[in-house]
Amino acid sequence: MRTHLEFRSAKLAGGANSINPEILGANLAAFLDRHFRSAGYDGGVVEEDWGWMVPLSSEPFKTWLGCASYEDDGEWLVFIEPSKPYVRRLFSKTDTRPVVEKIASQLEKFVRDDGGATDLRWWSDEESGRK
Repeated sequence: MRTHLEFRSAKLAGGANSINPEILGANLAAFLDRHFRSAGYDGGVVEEDWGWMVPLSSEPFKTWLGCASYEDDGEWLVFIEPSKPYVRRLFSKTDTRPVVEKIASQLEKFVRDDGGATDLRWWSDEESGRK
């Protein structure tokens, strides 16, 4: 499942985090918020100590993007949550894959077409070392 996208884009560079000034990405978070809102998602930007969260929707389950810079300005990581194939609510299990794949496709299109992204690389939650 495609959940983590790393790429380069000087066009989206800049925007320090007030909680953790070494992390850049305010411009990227605003870009993602603007594009996903235009695609019908809830949107918003929440600053975190690790970067930014861009809430997308709470139906049929909560989805959001996390984004932050790598060491160099212009090198980015955006991840999609949930990053697991299923979420559980009470006694039911919901398949996240169709929703996450739609978000992944939109994310890739937005950063490639309008964000000037190059060197795109997708990886899964398992490859991230979080599992």
